[in-house]
Amino acid sequence: MPRNLEILGSLCLTAQSALAPPSATSEMAALMKLSPTEWQAHYSQYSPAGALEATSKIFVINPAPFSFPSWGLQSVDELYSLNQYSSDCVWNPSLLGTTLTWADSFGVKVDPFAATESSVVANFIEEGEKLPQSSQKLQWMNNWPGEGDTRGNMVYANFQQQPDDFGKASFVALASLRAFPNQQYRKLMWALLHDILPWSDSCVGTIVRQSLYQVGALTDETNPEQLWKCDMHRTTEGLDTFWATLEGIAKKLEHTPRDFENVPLFSELAGFALQYSTHARAIVMTFSRMARRWAEDARSEYKEESDPKRIGQIRQKECVLYGFALLAHTLSPLDNEAAQDVCELLVLFRTAFLCSSINERCSDLMLRVESKIAEMISRQISDLVGYVKKDCDRVLTGLVRLVSATSPERLEWNQFREVSTTEGKFGSCFEAVDEVQNIHYSINLFTGTVLTDGYPPGGLPANIRNHERFVLLFGQSNFEVSSTDGMLRTERKFCDRFYDFALEEDELVVQKLTADSSGQITSTLQLCSVVWIKSLRDLFPVQLRKLYSHWFWVEKSCVLFRPKKAECREVLFNATIDDDNALQCYNVPFSDTKRPYEELLSSLGDYDRFVQKEEALARVFQILEKLRGASVSLPAEVS
Repeated sequence: MPRNLEILGSLCLTAQSALAPPSATSEMAALMKLSPTEWQAHYSQYSPAGALEATSKIFVINPAPFSFPSWGLQSVDELYSLNQYSSDCVWNPSLLGTTLTWADSFGVKVDPFAATESSVVANFIEEGEKLPQSSQKLQWMNNWPGEGDTRGNMVYANFQQQPDDFGKASFVALASLRAFPNQQYRKLMWALLHDILPWSDSCVGTIVRQSLYQVGALTDETNPEQLWKCDMHRTTEGLDTFWATLEGIAKKLEHTPRDFENVPLFSELAGFALQYSTHARAIVMTFSRMARRWAEDARSEYKEESDPKRIGQIRQKECVLYGFALLAHTLSPLDNEAAQDVCELLVLFRTAFLCSSINERCSDLMLRVESKIAEMISRQISDLVGYVKKDCDRVLTGLVRLVSATSPERLEWNQFREVSTTEGKFGSCFEAVDEVQNIHYSINLFTGTVLTDGYPPGGLPANIRNHERFVLLFGQSNFEVSSTDGMLRTERKFCDRFYDFALEEDELVVQKLTADSSGQITSTLQLCSVVWIKSLRDLFPVQLRKLYSHWFWVEKSCVLFRPKKAECREVLFNATIDDDNALQCYNVPFSDTKRPYEELLSSLGDYDRFVQKEEALARVFQILEKLRGASVSLPAEVS
């Protein structure tokens, strides 16, 4: 069998099996009787191994069943003539043809075309599209629309099943949505126009999708149409009403972010309408952008929080909103604008997904959204890779800067070459190197994961968060970090600064960084080590060693004495090292503690300075203490 024909046949059977029940019915499993010997085995049974390769890798070719005769001569001694040999000793088997058999993904030989209509209906509606466990009693609402009038009467006969969160009008609207097949579209439009259903309810989503996607009966015409959707297609008014209704819903929803869970269903309806006209593309983008804006609002909200649990909850909401914004493009063909949005949203979703688990476990909703996104991207990944390759450096650098604000504004990207390009295969991973800072960046377009030196975004390890000095500085906080030049660097600013963390031989290393708009580091403050602080015991009073945190300003070669908490940026004392390596410590007045650090350095000459205590001077003071009297007065303090 030609290879192309073999592949086509397998695709047809696979597509048909997707419509049939996943577990083969008796009709699908009922195959005709076949000979136990395959033609391949028959021809090659006496051949050397591998001498005759199989002609088909998908289909198995079997002859029709036959049996050997039990009559005829038992010995050559009974032969007397050639005619007797021809009539009694030669058997010509009468073959009834050859059969091709095909096995599904479980290895079971089935005929998916033998599935009955009743089994398909039961699989996709009564069994395949079951309502949630809490709404199982309402399964009759989703069943195949009735042929008679009993289905319509069930709406009023089952009022006692009305859920607590449904009003009477909502219950009637949902229950009657699929009561009559030809009225499904107009009843859906009526429910949308009056906004009468709780659209985020999983039961509502299942029934609405079933009414929208089910093809149903076709008209008996040369070019058949969907009889159930004649209201949509027969005139232009049907689709115009659909678009106008969705536009009104989008404008209303844009001002009610508390109803964010309605976005997935509404955006899916807009994507469904997009197959008939590009007019719906603007509606799809509206739903996507409003969800993205709400996610960015949630991000700004958690920046004001200090409770790790609350931060985790807000990050989960941010993750879900980015997921909703991304899923709005599920049914939308990707132009350049949509492809850019999908790439950005995929990176933002994955980053939020990884970082939301720093303080809280992933919620069930997050996992469901992640699964839907994986299915969506599997269908669109070739378009995304094609779009990225058009301007690889600009697009991918922009995606990395969504995760790491300190990354360069321009990087040169290359695609990973581990994947063979033969047989239509292609890769979705790219890499770049920042030569200046010696940092390796990589990105997987399929998952949206950005790696910095091989590390994905995430939280600090427990051994750093539980370190005594970290707790004194940051309390129970945790930060989203990525590996940068051997350090774990925060992805976002904390109190307007980036931070680097590391643990070297149980010594916590902390660097506070100031970066410009291009990501270049302009100022570095290093937390002084415990050993260095102990060395000050002969130079400064004990209060200066124990009551403050000490930060070495690398660019200015001075030490800033600040409060213990990292968010407190006031400078109480400033110690400088002069050209003779002498340490000078200045007391910053209370009125200047919040001034910019550069201004403090220029004003040190106006501040009081500590004087190192000399032994000779100490002996003089001891003598003066002994001679203290009415005629001797000592200064009240030494400055």
